[in-house]
Amino acid sequence: MSLTRPAGMSSGFDGGIGMDPTVGIIAEKTMARRMVEILNRDGIAVVSCAERVADLAAACSDRQPHVVVLSWDGTLSDGSAAMRVITSAWPCAESLA
Repeated sequence: MSLTRPAGMSSGFDGGIGMDPTVGIIAEKTMARRMVEILNRDGIAVVSCAERVADLAAACSDRQPHVVVLSWDGTLSDGSAAMRVITSAWPCAESLA
């Protein structure tokens, strides 16, 4: 898995927000570690990782991520409830599931 940037785009691309984007990840530890490696390789800062939405919200209370990535499986039984918590905690963040 890798991120693809349009030709000529530097790793410091700000996505039109005036700064480098930051990411919060909700995933089990192995998946989160792989996501962090990929994002860091492309110069994207990961604010925090957690296995539960509430834990990420607590860890990011002082720095709102621009993007929240949710990877759920059997451990996160209700994805729609998780997305509601994400959009409530970070109303301006983009959410990816």
